[in-house]
This record gives sequence, C-alpha cells and structure tokens, in this order.
Amino acid sequence: MTTTEIRIKGLRLIEKVITLKCNVNDGCFADKAELDKEFARLEGFKKWALENNQINNVHYYMGSKNWGMHRQFVATEIGSIFNN
Repeated sequence: MTTTEIRIKGLRLIEKVITLKCNVNDGCFADKAELDKEFARLEGFKKWALENNQINNVHYYMGSKNWGMHRQFVATEIGSIFNN
C-alpha cells in the first residue's frame, strides 16, 4: 500500500472511532467492544503517522473537518491523542 492509501484508511479510522465513541456516550453499549478494538488500531496509526512524517496531515484533517456540534467534543478528545 502507498502512503496515501494508508493515510486515507487512517483518517477513516479516526472518523469511525469518533462515531463509535459518540454512540457509546449516547448509551449504545453494543458498540463498546468494537470501539476498544478500533481504538487499539488508532494507536498503531499514530505510530505510523509519526514514523512516516504524516502527523501534520492528521493535524490538518482534524482541524479542518466540521464534525458538528454533537461530535465536536469527542473529535477534540480523539484529536488530542495525536498532539502528544
């Protein structure tokens, strides 16, 4: 896979984790197991982004996307993972 393909899959993963976390916060505990699995993959994507000098692209994506009122708080929380 190319760097672009991996980055796109990683950004989609971020969106999925944000959606799952919102669902769990709203009381849909059926998504909890999937959230835990995908969250572990998110750490792997962060490692890849740091190693391949793509972390700035992740920061740009997180800052430019309009998440909507409900998901913005969760998006900010997930985005803080990439700031460390």
